[in-house]
Amino acid sequence: MDKLEEQSEPTGCPVEMSDGNPCGRPLHPAPHGVDKPSVCLMHSRDPDKDAGAFRTEIDAILAGNSSFHRSVERFDFRGFAFPKYDFSVKVFNKWVDFRGSVFAQEAEFRFTRFSQGADFCEATFTKGADFRTANFIKWAGFRRARFIMGGDFRKVTFSEEGDLSRSVFGPGNGGPTETQESESAVADFRGATFLKPELVRFLQVNRNGGNGLRARFVNCLIKGVRFEDVHWHRESGRMVLQDELDRLANAGDAASYEQVAAAYRRFVINFDETKQYELAEDCMIGAMETKRRDPSHFLFSKWLRPYYERCSWLRRLGEQVSVTNLYRLASNYGSSYVLAFWVLLLLLIVFALLLTLAGVTCTLVPEGLIHSIEVATFQRQARYEVGNGLGWSLEHAERLLVAAQAALLLLALRRRFRR
Repeated sequence: MDKLEEQSEPTGCPVEMSDGNPCGRPLHPAPHGVDKPSVCLMHSRDPDKDAGAFRTEIDAILAGNSSFHRSVERFDFRGFAFPKYDFSVKVFNKWVDFRGSVFAQEAEFRFTRFSQGADFCEATFTKGADFRTANFIKWAGFRRARFIMGGDFRKVTFSEEGDLSRSVFGPGNGGPTETQESESAVADFRGATFLKPELVRFLQVNRNGGNGLRARFVNCLIKGVRFEDVHWHRESGRMVLQDELDRLANAGDAASYEQVAAAYRRFVINFDETKQYELAEDCMIGAMETKRRDPSHFLFSKWLRPYYERCSWLRRLGEQVSVTNLYRLASNYGSSYVLAFWVLLLLLIVFALLLTLAGVTCTLVPEGLIHSIEVATFQRQARYEVGNGLGWSLEHAERLLVAAQAALLLLALRRRFRR
């Protein structure tokens, strides 16, 4: 029996490669419990494995000199556990397969050109993934990929299909490599280009993640890109782009207020076209909130803008004392018919009190409320009459304000139920 068991012990790495056959490389003597079952140097997750020997084998695969690399149609890195390797500026002229690979350090693919397909499905990027200005000429797959510390896709180009379905940016459902720092992981698509946006999918992104998707999309044209069942990061009850949070925190590379507002407006169009109206409303509010906080839209900004930018208290005052903020207070930018109704009711009650005190013929608040409703509904034969010029001025003010608030209520109702 002992001899039979010894003969059944694997002599090569059992991990299945892209051709469906086991890897076959010599087994790596990893510490007990690191790899189950025993695997080769390339697949071992041993943090102390020989990084030099690992790089030598990668270079041999790329040069076509590896005695263990069988595929002639693709670069097969399936399931490899990368300690550290820089793929920046490289050109992959064949299909490249990173499916299920684990990058223990930051994955570096800056200015990398993928001339054929690139498969990163189910890959894990432990310390971040840098794909800045990478160029995907053919299919780019990131299905179920995990970007624990975020992913940088700034100025990346997707010429054909890009699939990020069920990927996760940030911590997932546990794991020894996930730290508190990863909770702020960001997917950065600033300036990314989708040449065939109808083939790009963000389906169920972060649905299995611990947090909502924090993403930057400034200067990224997303018209036609599919965003379905994405678990977005939310604050104050609405979807929030990381671009807006960067702008509020005055981060060094934060986009301008107008750039952030433009990013939100592009999402409004996208969500409207796909009938995701709740998200469209969130993005409309995001665009208006960005405008409200922009000093260039404050009162007398032509003369006071330098002071707004230097004085925090004056800036806060400028955010509150503006037509945009009144729009927010009156109906949450035309998105809340409930708020618009309560503000309308409050106006009627306030003017009832003011008209009573101003000297209309009624002396009781209920009578003042009746007269306030008469004024608001433009009744020609009113039951009560004002007794002085102040009351006459209040009546005209009420007609103007109540009419405006009623219009906001109708707008909010239309936006809610026309869909």
